[in-house]
Amino acid sequence: MGARYKILEEAVDKLQAALLPARASDEIAETIMALHHAVKNLDNEQSLKMFTTIIPRVNTIAKESKELKFALRVLQKAYDTDVAGKMKYTDELDWLLNSKAKYVVELQQLFLKMDLSQFRHFLVLQSGRSLSYINMVPNHYLPQLEKPFKEALGLSKERLMALIKKYSDNNVISNFQKTDQIALPHFWKLKGEVTEMLCKQVKLDVLAEIQKTYPNAQLIENVMAVTAKTRQGAKSAVKAPRQIWDGIIAVPGKGGLKIVNVFEIKSGLKGFDEALNQVRQTHMNRFVSKGDELQLVLKDGTPMVYKLGDTGKTAIKMEESVNIMLNPAGESWMMPNQFFKDGEMKFITQLIELGKREIDHFDVEALTMELLMNPQKFLQ
Repeated sequence: MGARYKILEEAVDKLQAALLPARASDEIAETIMALHHAVKNLDNEQSLKMFTTIIPRVNTIAKESKELKFALRVLQKAYDTDVAGKMKYTDELDWLLNSKAKYVVELQQLFLKMDLSQFRHFLVLQSGRSLSYINMVPNHYLPQLEKPFKEALGLSKERLMALIKKYSDNNVISNFQKTDQIALPHFWKLKGEVTEMLCKQVKLDVLAEIQKTYPNAQLIENVMAVTAKTRQGAKSAVKAPRQIWDGIIAVPGKGGLKIVNVFEIKSGLKGFDEALNQVRQTHMNRFVSKGDELQLVLKDGTPMVYKLGDTGKTAIKMEESVNIMLNPAGESWMMPNQFFKDGEMKFITQLIELGKREIDHFDVEALTMELLMNPQKFLQ
């Protein structure tokens, strides 16, 4: 039946062995047996029974049973094996709904009757890829950061409100407050958003400096692009615009858009390394073809489309632009707060500050957890 199918079989065996001695009810045991022996023959009613009985119990048992945690990680391995190197699924849910691998059919038959948000929580959170507040590195000066953290978020109030609404509507915040657990993919996205908001003051400071030379310079966020190629240099299959940078400082005019600075913000431990690699790939592979578009909205609310190779009002001029890479302190091989050149490209590495002190990767994690624990406090 193939190695991948055996991975799924092993996961099912481990699930069954873990649940039965873990005080699972007879009803749950029966559904596990149905999964193991007759999954292809489950009708809609049996499938629905599987979802409504097993999910709440699994959430409880997973905290008590090392065996169950291991089993769910094996199931995660099945996902990782199927998608390794393919980059064609956006997340675990997309994989389950659209994968054509034979062994995934069994999972599809079981889970497609389930509410999608509930399934996403089950598959991601209970796959062993979750984070708890109590597992965080202790941060003894966190109280000193709370006030400047709130002030920094206040510079992006609309974005903060939208972020909290998004993760309230999908129950991520309420699940975290009830269980002290958050799926790593959700946490990484939240942490990235928080990091970008912490950089707003830096952007405004750079803008003020640039306006001394270019009075009409603007800070432009949400810069979207439609490109012929991906960052890896392959032909792009995506026709919709996608974000290309974490903001720019540019001067629009009759001669086109002069880009003075490009911001690349990373929140990870090796953020400068990741940022440098991404900027290089964008510059050398992605944003290189004649006709590639930048779609953005100017300060006065005017939507604009600029194109590589155009002349006049829609031209793009970025030959002299400087890439500013912002990141909390981590383990990058690059020195922070430096200017350097890489061929024709210019870079600045700058550490993020909060309350007049440079913050590190673990500070941002702790601050993100604080936001999850009491989001309304930061909206007041």
